[in-house]
Amino acid sequence: RFDETIGGKLHGYDFDISMQVKEAGKKIVTEDLRVIHHHSLELISEMEGWVETHMKLSRKWQHLLPDNGGGEPDWEDRARRAEAELSATRLMAGAGEIIWEARTQDLERELEGVKNSTSWKITRPLRRLRGSREKNR
Repeated sequence: RFDETIGGKLHGYDFDISMQVKEAGKKIVTEDLRVIHHHSLELISEMEGWVETHMKLSRKWQHLLPDNGGGEPDWEDRARRAEAELSATRLMAGAGEIIWEARTQDLERELEGVKNSTSWKITRPLRRLRGSREKNR
């Protein structure tokens, strides 16, 4: 069950559940499924909440995470914040590409719809005639 004390708006629930499974000695398995998941293309709507959740989860599961060196707690908090901010920035950069691809697909579908319309088919001879007249100029 997702640890609701972490807070956030469903940030990190997947990581938290996976770490609970790992701590229980179970195996974590993923599957590459072709599914449609409807949600906003804005992956992180509240950066500060995402960063805070990332830091809390990092603190909670540090005993299962790889040790990247010691340091004072203040140093660790700053490092966790920097890591969380970098992760959020990378996630948002990837979202830009996803948004661009989604918009391109929408436009391609719209163009295909126009090309399959009755009016497009009826005016095909006129477009051909205009194209051949422009070639002869």
